[in-house]
Amino acid sequence: MIVLFETAAGYALFKLLDEKKWKKSDDLFHDFETPDRASQIVKLKQFKKFKDTTEALAATTAAVEGKLTKSLKKLLRKEFAGAEEELLVADAKLGNAIKEKLEINVVSNNAVNELMRCIRSQTESLISELSRKDITAMELGLAHSLSRYKLKFSPDKVDTMIVQAVNLLDELDAELNNYIMRCREWYSWHFPELGTLLTDNMQFIKTIKIIGTRDNTKTCDLSDILPEDIEARVKTVAEMSMGTEITEQDITNIWYLCDQVIEITDYRSQLYDYLKSRMMAVAPNLTVLLGEFVGARLVAQAGSVLNLAKHPASTVQILGAEKALFRALKTRKETPKYGFIYNSPLVGQASQAFKGKMSRMLAAKVSLATRVDALGDDSSMSLGVEHKATLEHKLRLLEEGSSRRISGTAKAKAKFEKYQVKREVTQYPTAADSTLKAGKRKPLIEEIDTEVPPPKKVKSEVKDEPAEEADEVTNGVTEESSPDKKKKKKKKKKEQAEMELMENLGVPSDWQIVDVYGLEPDLLATVPQPVLAVMLLFPVTENMERLKDKEEERVRNSGDNSVSKDVVFVKQLVSNACGTMALIHSIANNLESIKLQDGPLKKFIEDAKHLNAEEAGKLLESSDIAKVHDEIAEEGQTKAPDPEVNVNFHYVAFVEHQGNLIELDGRKAFPIPHGSTTKENLLQDSTKVIRQFMEQDPENIQFTMMALAPSFA
Repeated sequence: MIVLFETAAGYALFKLLDEKKWKKSDDLFHDFETPDRASQIVKLKQFKKFKDTTEALAATTAAVEGKLTKSLKKLLRKEFAGAEEELLVADAKLGNAIKEKLEINVVSNNAVNELMRCIRSQTESLISELSRKDITAMELGLAHSLSRYKLKFSPDKVDTMIVQAVNLLDELDAELNNYIMRCREWYSWHFPELGTLLTDNMQFIKTIKIIGTRDNTKTCDLSDILPEDIEARVKTVAEMSMGTEITEQDITNIWYLCDQVIEITDYRSQLYDYLKSRMMAVAPNLTVLLGEFVGARLVAQAGSVLNLAKHPASTVQILGAEKALFRALKTRKETPKYGFIYNSPLVGQASQAFKGKMSRMLAAKVSLATRVDALGDDSSMSLGVEHKATLEHKLRLLEEGSSRRISGTAKAKAKFEKYQVKREVTQYPTAADSTLKAGKRKPLIEEIDTEVPPPKKVKSEVKDEPAEEADEVTNGVTEESSPDKKKKKKKKKKEQAEMELMENLGVPSDWQIVDVYGLEPDLLATVPQPVLAVMLLFPVTENMERLKDKEEERVRNSGDNSVSKDVVFVKQLVSNACGTMALIHSIANNLESIKLQDGPLKKFIEDAKHLNAEEAGKLLESSDIAKVHDEIAEEGQTKAPDPEVNVNFHYVAFVEHQGNLIELDGRKAFPIPHGSTTKENLLQDSTKVIRQFMEQDPENIQFTMMALAPSFA
C-alpha cells in the first residue's frame, strides 16, 4: 500500500510496511510516539517538492476543490505504472478524482485519517529533506497566499459592502437621533418655543447655527431655511420667550454639536447614494421590487444575495421577525405575517386588511427576482419591473373590490356577498357540545339548585377511617385535597420527623434542620447563620460512584493529612440509615456549639471516643440510636424500606474542623478534605463541592441540600 501525504512543501509518497497496524486506528498513535517506531510503520518512497509558492497555492486550491493537478497526476502515473497497489488518500473528493482519471484503487476512511495525523506528528523525521524551520516557513507562506486568494476571488465581496453599508446606515440613524434629541433638549433651556415651531430636525439645527442666542433672531435672515410665515413667527416668539439666559461658551458648545449633526447627515446622504448604486449593480430586480434600503436589509439578514436566493418565499416573508416567530410558536399564538418586507412601498400602500396578502405575494416575487440576480447571467431589471407592475395591478383590484379574480383566468367571476345585519337572535345548542352517547347527563351550572341541602348524617364507618380523612368530611361530602395541600402535609410530616429524631437524640431545640432552596447567593442568604453543617441528598449513579473512587484515590495518593484525628467519623454498617449517619456526623463534630442533653447520641459519642471508624460503626449497630431511627422511620411520611432493599439515594455531611472543609460519608473509607474554610463561609464553600456532585449528572434534578442552623422560634 502507498500513502499519499500532502504538505506545504510538496507531495510525499510513503510505503506502508505493516499493513495490519494501520487498521487499528485506536492504538496507532502509540506506534508513532518516537521516530524509530514510526520508521517501522511507513517509509518515504518519493518526495515531489513544489517549485515555489505559486505552485503550492495551485495544488492547495485544487485539493480543496477535489481536483487533480498536473504535477500530482504525473507523479502517480510514474509510481503506479503497471502496479496494482492501493493508494491511501485523506480527502475523499481527491480520491474519487484519482480513481476516475488514473484508475487506481483508492482507500479513504477514518483509519486513513488517523494514519495521516500520525505521519504529520513525525513529518520532520520521516522526510529527511525538510527541517522543522523550513516546514514552518512554507506553511506560513502558503496560509497567507491562500487567504489572499480566497479574499480576491470571494463571490460575496460585493455583498459584504452592501451589508456593511446598510449596518452603518442603521448606526448613523441611531447616532443622529441621539444627537438631535440632545441638541433640542439643550437649546430648549434657552429658547423652548423654537422646538414647537420647527418640527423638521435640519431646519431646527440650521436655525440655531444662524441665530445663536435668541437675542439675535430679529436681525438674522432665515429666508433660505424657513418659509416667510414661520420665519415671522419665530422672530415674534423670540422677543417674548420664557427661556433662561446662556453664556457665549454655552452657545459655542451647542454649535459644535450642530456641526456634528450636519456632518453626519451629509455623510449619511452620501452613504445612501453609495448603497443605492451598489444595490442596482448587484441586485437590480430586488431593488426595483423592494427599494434599496429594504432590499439591503434582507441581503444583510441573509448574509449575501446567494443565501437570500436559497430561501423560500415563506422565509423571505418573515425575514427579520425571527423573535416574534419563535415567541408565537412558544406561546402558541398567531405567527407574524411580515418582517423587513413590511417597510416596502407595495406593502405600505396596501390597507391594513390586505397587508398580509400583499406581503405574501410580494415575497413570492422577491424570491424569484433574487434568484435571477444571484444566478442569472442577465443584469437587467426587466423581471423586477414586470413583477412590480403585476403586484400593483393586483393591489388595485384588491382595494377596489373588483368582481374579477386576482389569480386564475381573467374571465372567471368572484362572488361578493354584501354584509347584511341579521336582527334575528339564534340560541346556541349546548347539547351539541357533548360527544358522548345520549343518556343521563350531568346538570349544567344554570340548572343546579342554589339552595344548600340539609346535611346528611355520617355513617359510623367513618370512625374506622384515619383521623385526617374524618376531619375532611363536612356536610356528608369528602373533599379531595389539592396537590398543594398534599405537599404541605408531606413537608409538615417530614419536619415533625426531623424534630422528633433530633429531640430523641438529645439535641436541644435551639438547633434545627432547614432546607436550602438553591445555590445562588440570594437564596443562600436566607439560611439562618451560623451554619454548623451542610447535608446533601443525591442519587447514587455510576458517575457518582466513579467520583467517590476518584476522591478516595486522590487522598491516598496525595497523603493529605489535613484531617485531624479529632474528627468524629463513623463507618455506616446499618442499611438505609445514611440520613441518620449524616445527622450524627453533623452534630458530633460541633459539640462546642451544641450542648447535647443526656440521651443515646451523647452516650454513643463517649463510648466511641477511642474507637476507629469500623469499630464505631459496629457500636452504632447495637446502640439505642438504631432503635430510635427505626421508630421514627415507621412514624414518617412513608414506610421505611427493608434493610435488604437497595435505596438509590445517599446522604453526606460537610463540616468545618480546624479551618478545613471535611466531607463525611459513611460509605467511604475515611473523611475527604476539600480545602480550607471558616465557620462563616462553610455554606458557600460547601456549595462549590456540591456543584461538583451535580455536574456528574447535569440532567438529574433529584438533589436536596439541607443545613444544620439555629432555630429562632
